[in-house]
Amino acid sequence: MNKTRKCRFAFFLVLTLTLFFTVSTLLAQVNRGAGVPPTVLPKDLQGLDIKDQFLPSTMKKVGVIHALRGHVVVTHRATRAPYFGREGDIIYENDSLNTLADSRCRIKLFDDDVITMGADTQFAVEEYQDQRKQRRKSSFFSMFKGKAMFYAMRLFRYKESRFRLKTPTVTVGVRGTKFGADIIWEEDRRAKAGIRVADSSSDVGAYLAAAQPGGKTRETFYCVDGELDVAGTGVGANNKWQDGQVMAFTPSEFRQFESVTVVKTETENALKAEDKKEKVASIESAVVADTGAESTAEMLSNITDTTADQTQRENTESVIKEHPQAPVYNHGYFSAMLTRAGGCCPGLEDVFQSGRQAFTQSRGIAESIVDEPPPEDRLFLDVDTIGGTGAFDEVEISGVPHLINITVNPIFFKALNYLDYGYWKISQQQFGTDNFRLVDLAWWTRMQITPNEAMQGFSGSVPYSGEAHGTYYQDSPVNFQPLLMHGTFNGNVNFDNGTVNNFNLNVETPDQSHSVSITGVNGIFLPGSTQSQFEISKGSAPNPQWKLDGQTASYGEIDGTLAGPEGEEMGGTWAIKKLGPPYNKAATGIFAGSKEQ
Repeated sequence: MNKTRKCRFAFFLVLTLTLFFTVSTLLAQVNRGAGVPPTVLPKDLQGLDIKDQFLPSTMKKVGVIHALRGHVVVTHRATRAPYFGREGDIIYENDSLNTLADSRCRIKLFDDDVITMGADTQFAVEEYQDQRKQRRKSSFFSMFKGKAMFYAMRLFRYKESRFRLKTPTVTVGVRGTKFGADIIWEEDRRAKAGIRVADSSSDVGAYLAAAQPGGKTRETFYCVDGELDVAGTGVGANNKWQDGQVMAFTPSEFRQFESVTVVKTETENALKAEDKKEKVASIESAVVADTGAESTAEMLSNITDTTADQTQRENTESVIKEHPQAPVYNHGYFSAMLTRAGGCCPGLEDVFQSGRQAFTQSRGIAESIVDEPPPEDRLFLDVDTIGGTGAFDEVEISGVPHLINITVNPIFFKALNYLDYGYWKISQQQFGTDNFRLVDLAWWTRMQITPNEAMQGFSGSVPYSGEAHGTYYQDSPVNFQPLLMHGTFNGNVNFDNGTVNNFNLNVETPDQSHSVSITGVNGIFLPGSTQSQFEISKGSAPNPQWKLDGQTASYGEIDGTLAGPEGEEMGGTWAIKKLGPPYNKAATGIFAGSKEQ
């Protein structure tokens, strides 16, 4: 009898869950275009049967609609099949997207490039290649009208990257990480078809036909980082191309343009509304009340963390300095570690380390240092969280996204003239069926990077040295608490051949029970728009120059940059991991220092 009851219960449970997910899926598909009158649609879409549900395609998958405010019509041009898109929908090669009035859309491509579109924008994916094994990627887009921002992420896994945009009058080649396009039709007869739903990826000539006497465009391209090639004319950073002329743009002009394309996900909006207002206010008021601090800087210098070992905290507090009046930081780095308590293999899951993150982009990304075939594990946050209060809001594990809201509070260690650094105290919060958890503490540094123009004028070999700090973690015992590490680094920069030579980093826990030793390693400065940025990788072969607790590490990487107008300082992140037996262990943190006098 008990067995029969259990079977019945299991049957009804499965039936209930099936109905729940079926209804949820149906609800997610309806009302996408509810309340949109046909008269507000672009003329080339009027009269078409625009579906109110996602339509799959046989074309190559290129990305997803990452955030949406208002309405966007997605059209599979090869089959003339349009539908109202929504957050989470797959975007395919040869798709066109039309944002309607008072709407904004953000696309995240699978190579991590991001495109944000303002209202009344017509955009299409012409060609897309993500060849990770060959470390190459290329994208070819077209845009007929509207405003869009393009964030071409410079990730270390790609050695070659091509990014092009076709408009009604020109083709733009991109050798940078951030630019904007603004296409305005000055006459309201603007080539009645726009991006035609029947166009194939090879029929970009429709733009040229559309730009004939039926209308005239005014096109502006903003270059924020790197360089643009607009119809053979070079456009450098902080300049714009407008109707054949190159000129500088003001920060306020660009901010106004970019602001009309910004759109955030529901998770990001909730974070902004809750964490960055209520939580910051409550933390500040509580700490200021306890410490008697008169300023935020003084408050941060007096914050104490009771979650880690108290002996270590006392040692740490002796090196925390009050944060002075800071320069305008424009880039940053961060690193973190991830554990799991359930599933097949509890213990240390991964070590994340970011490349250099520009504060002008919306999202910060840290990738796994473990060199495995894609998809790689990745960690995301709002880029303005680096050095501030905010949250990690997404983790991708083996290609599966986990939307999270794990808040972090900054602890400042020290500030130099052009950079500062510290760590985040992380709220302990598990997520996923395997009970994943970020290790407390995670590290960050931010800086005012050395301009490319200045780098081109440097020569000779220059030594740098300074402090290094980090967090140590291991699988065993189960309740192991993360330990802080402190030490030094030094290395030489050869400006003549763009290399970093004889780089050394040594840190250890206060009781000297655990240590990291990276000795005599070499790296290169990245070319193009990141000339002040360098990378040092352990490689896949065993290398005794990378050691954790005296044992040769399995994985390791160092990412850094020069800071200050004349390359006065150097900073970045480091990460290292050693696989068992007897157990896995890892450490990650930051380094920061100055030219030796």
